[in-house]
Amino acid sequence: MTVPVDSQTVRVAIADDSDDLCMMLAELVNASPGLRCVAQITAQDQLLGAIAASQPDVLVLDLLFGGVSSLPMVPQLRAAHARTRIVIHSGYDIDPLAHSALDGGAVAVIPKGGDPDELIATIRRVALT
Repeated sequence: MTVPVDSQTVRVAIADDSDDLCMMLAELVNASPGLRCVAQITAQDQLLGAIAASQPDVLVLDLLFGGVSSLPMVPQLRAAHARTRIVIHSGYDIDPLAHSALDGGAVAVIPKGGDPDELIATIRRVALT
């Protein structure tokens, strides 16, 4: 589902296989001035179609999406949707993954369970790059 937003609003898509976390992150984004969640994606096979339909400025992508690493998808997403900035959201140790994610085209890696304000600040920061 595409959510209409004005041109000043940062469009954010959330991709996580946890329905509850996806909903919580969408609520966090929607409660933040100037941000709007335009897609909640809970299945990896829906990711490319949902990104094409919603055209987000920022994608917050679960590292293990559907139990499979999402890192191999990053270059494919970047090639198809160069305007969309990808933030990897991980519940695992960030350091070993950060280089792989950033080398693949993600613009940030942020831990799950961290400060929600840090996630919102990261979304805002990468939207400006």
